[in-house]
Amino acid sequence: MKRLFRMAIMTVFLASIMAIGVWVMKAHAAAATLEQQQAIVARCDQLKVQLANVQKNETATRVNRGRVYDLEVIPYITAFNSRIAASKVDAPELISVAAQIQSSVTSYANQFTTYSDDLTTAQRIDCKVKPAEFYDWVDKARADRATLAGQVTRTDQLIASYTNELQKLEQRFTPVINGSSKQ
Repeated sequence: MKRLFRMAIMTVFLASIMAIGVWVMKAHAAAATLEQQQAIVARCDQLKVQLANVQKNETATRVNRGRVYDLEVIPYITAFNSRIAASKVDAPELISVAAQIQSSVTSYANQFTTYSDDLTTAQRIDCKVKPAEFYDWVDKARADRATLAGQVTRTDQLIASYTNELQKLEQRFTPVINGSSKQ
């Protein structure tokens, strides 16, 4: 049920981003054309409501992901790495990937803050008076969101690498646990 709800939220979010994109963002990092500015002025109130909805949905999604990282992933990795160190097991790759995960989670939090701040800035602009500035901030938020999505992918890949390193460690010690040390 939760997964279905999350999928529905993401679908609404993506549809909102696409709707905003049709009216606001035609080409990344390019100035708004006169036609785009006129469309922004004409639909200013609707665009601001859509941005507010996007921010609300994104915040819930991103905060939940951050909680998973902070309350589940990092504590388990930290606890396991402490056990590895206490047991004097040589596992430099595992420790290295764990440090990269911690760094990636920190970057995720910083990038989310930047993205959220840019959405807030865009919403505060009177797009009827300053459509080009509104366009620029929405475009910056869109770029920040792409960076944030890349950070999520990187963090997930690092978690998969950590899992892989754990499996290697398990294979290394399975013979010892079963009574035949072939190290």
